[in-house]
Amino acid sequence: MFYPLMIDIEDMNIIIVGGGKIAYRKASYLRNYNKKARVIAKKFHDNFYQDSYEYDLSSKEFEFKDLDGVDMVYAATDDKDLNSQITEYCREKKILVNNLDTSRRSSFINTGNFVKEVDGMDVIVSVSTFGKDCSLTKKVRNKIQDLL
Repeated sequence: MFYPLMIDIEDMNIIIVGGGKIAYRKASYLRNYNKKARVIAKKFHDNFYQDSYEYDLSSKEFEFKDLDGVDMVYAATDDKDLNSQITEYCREKKILVNNLDTSRRSSFINTGNFVKEVDGMDVIVSVSTFGKDCSLTKKVRNKIQDLL
């Protein structure tokens, strides 16, 4: 069962395996919290190049040795078998891993969140469906955001 937790990832070594649209969304969100996340894929969605932010892109075939010294991994390829292999490898090595195909074997999941100033202080509001329905998470997050 997932435990809600906030963690400082600024200095973590983070890898996103995959270069598609979902990997791009993850990378574009992570850049707010970690400037050195690396994305590994044979090819990358156009958004990686059109965005003004310079992502650390490694245009290559993923190898498990890419995970040496890594703290956190997002398995975000279009190959479910590879994502599962990455997930199991990371779990064995005690590396935090999020399999974007399924939260079932992930060791962490992300929440839908936003920061809002309330009474002069920043407050973070976080919503989750435990990785089961990202669109519902986004819908609930937006409704709460509209209320504040």
